[in-house]
Amino acid sequence: MNKISRLKDFLIPIFIVFIITYFSISYYIPKQYLLNYSIVFGLFYLATNLVFWFGLNKFSKYIRSIKKITDEIAPPEDKSENIDDTVKQVGTIAEKLNYYDRKLTRNQKSFSAVIDSIEEVIWIQKTNGLIKVYNRAFSQLFDDENPKNKYFWNVVRQYNIYQFVDSIHKNPSNKLKKIHSENSSMLCSSSYIEETNEIVFILHDTTELQQLETIKKDLILNVSHELRTPLTSIKGFLETLEDELESDHAYYIQVIRRNTDRLIHIVNDLLILTKLEHTQELEYEEIELAEFFDNILLLFENKLNEKNLNLVKEIDPDLPKIQADQFKLEQVLINLIDNAIKYTDTGTIRLKAFFDKKIYIEVSDSGRGIPQEHLGRLFERFYVVDKSRSRKLGGSGLGLSIVKHIVQLHNGEVKVKSEIGNGSTFTIILPLEKK
Repeated sequence: MNKISRLKDFLIPIFIVFIITYFSISYYIPKQYLLNYSIVFGLFYLATNLVFWFGLNKFSKYIRSIKKITDEIAPPEDKSENIDDTVKQVGTIAEKLNYYDRKLTRNQKSFSAVIDSIEEVIWIQKTNGLIKVYNRAFSQLFDDENPKNKYFWNVVRQYNIYQFVDSIHKNPSNKLKKIHSENSSMLCSSSYIEETNEIVFILHDTTELQQLETIKKDLILNVSHELRTPLTSIKGFLETLEDELESDHAYYIQVIRRNTDRLIHIVNDLLILTKLEHTQELEYEEIELAEFFDNILLLFENKLNEKNLNLVKEIDPDLPKIQADQFKLEQVLINLIDNAIKYTDTGTIRLKAFFDKKIYIEVSDSGRGIPQEHLGRLFERFYVVDKSRSRKLGGSGLGLSIVKHIVQLHNGEVKVKSEIGNGSTFTIILPLEKK
């Protein structure tokens, strides 16, 4: 019914215009052309009205769309009732957009100023390789004043860095890697932002730290070598004095000898640790683990008997052979078993080995245990849980640090579990073959 009414409203004016046009031009146009002219004028009026109607309808659609959007954005109390309200709302929204645009621009400038002030090389690139954000250090390193919107393979020209960036580009992930060249050393990190399909790269120059580390290693190595010779001489003279001095002075000789032995032990451990850090070379060979464990346990028979400790050996009979440096692996187990015996007064020492994709070696004791707050620092150099007990037993504080370094050189890992009163368990996890 509504459509018929609208059609009537549209056709009646056209009919009236037609009648008016017909009688208006009847005085000037011959009768034989009168009808034709009236039809032409009527059609012209119809076409004009159709164009106007369609234009107005389209415009009203736009106005309704704008009104709908402004009503959604505007607060409930500012809902528009008519076209004037809508126009005001559009003006208000335009002002807010300009304000937020200025604020965003200020934030972007602040962000650029912040990252430019950072010494580390920083840039953000899309997963397609396009560089979007960078700092001044990036431009200086790769000698490009304006790398924005360039592909990284056209900017990053240092081969080692390019290899790292390219590997992350092909497989976006979070990664940390050390990169060394002839004159520099860098720590490279990548952070993948999945929501924006962007990767953040940070390069930290560690050249100076690496040089200081080398100087420190050389110093320790030289000092250890220089100390070992006089300490060995002191020990030799003490052994001579022991035979010649009267029994009244024996106690003093024993104290001097015990501390000399401790110093020699520390120096030897420092040399071992420094060489491990310095050379990082292993002499791999095939090891039959069952026989290997038997040979090591023979070294501790006397110590176990002296303290009346039980030894339990749980070795998987189907344990496969392992590719490892036998001498260094001996050092690992000797340190762990020696510690287990030192810090266990009564009870059992357990050696367990089994295979589960990797080789697992466990050394457990039933000693007093290690407090939880010490576990995180247990493998640090010179870190000792009970200093007085360690001095009494002649510990250097370097044994577990040596264990950690040797295991890591084999691409393995070392773990520790301990509870006060329930002893400790050290677990060595090693791959079967050289990597």
